[in-house]
Amino acid sequence: MLISSPAIFGQARSIDGNERIAGQFWSGERGVHKTMGEIMADPAARKTRQQIRLKREFEIPGRDQRPQDPKSSPESQWPVRPKTLQRSFSAQTESAAASSAPTVGTTFLAVTGTETQSFPPDSMGAVGPSQFVVFVNGRLRTFNKATGTADGVMNADPDVFFSSVMTPRPYGLNFTTDPQVRFDRLSGRWILTIIDAPSSSIRSIADMPNRILIAVSDAASGGVISASTVWTFYFVQQNTVGGANTGEFLDYDSLGVDNNALYVGGNMFGAASGSFITTSAFVIRKSSILNGGPIVVTAFR
Repeated sequence: MLISSPAIFGQARSIDGNERIAGQFWSGERGVHKTMGEIMADPAARKTRQQIRLKREFEIPGRDQRPQDPKSSPESQWPVRPKTLQRSFSAQTESAAASSAPTVGTTFLAVTGTETQSFPPDSMGAVGPSQFVVFVNGRLRTFNKATGTADGVMNADPDVFFSSVMTPRPYGLNFTTDPQVRFDRLSGRWILTIIDAPSSSIRSIADMPNRILIAVSDAASGGVISASTVWTFYFVQQNTVGGANTGEFLDYDSLGVDNNALYVGGNMFGAASGSFITTSAFVIRKSSILNGGPIVVTAFR
């Protein structure tokens, strides 16, 4: 059997079905514990950012030349059902579902750009048992999911929230960017990830290898974030997983979660040069972050 890998710049590589790609194993540090109340007690957590945060824009060559799909719809639609499944639906219902956007329910103002000073916001959100968590560059905030009212439990700058695991910055600056948030129904935990952008100076943003930062809520909270919720923080020093230093900056991180692991993908760029190198995936053993660590990671570069 032959498997074709994703095309890069119009070329695809065929992989023999018997071939195995060895992952690079890494065991990191144990988690750092902080309660939600302790985090919110820091005045800097609620403070509105005073400086604009703009990350260097890493780009894959040729992406800007790809056209939009001319057949794409200008608004969201339900997919048209295959004819074999249309028997249980009237033609009128099917037609209406295919041509109309979903009805908007609760709406509310989440976070403004003047609060975060981060552009673009990279808006993310997830729904839990009773709360909706908004996670954008510059702000983490919880809302009552029934009313859309901010409940005041979490209202933190991610730089403060993840400060215990961010890359040390003895020579320059650092900030968080590209958030991801999931409520994991299998474990009843909130899982948040983000990357940081360590920089040698204000004129050289994100020119150093960065970390994947992870926060996991405790089991006792049952998915409801309160002042007593204990968060455990971890980091993945992505450029040294497996031993050698790749010198890369991981950007445009993604997050998947199942019963066994967290799956983080990223586009890899030379931290100093900004040139695109490859894409990589990091498989984080789920049991290692649900029980205090040490975190266990396997990189597939």
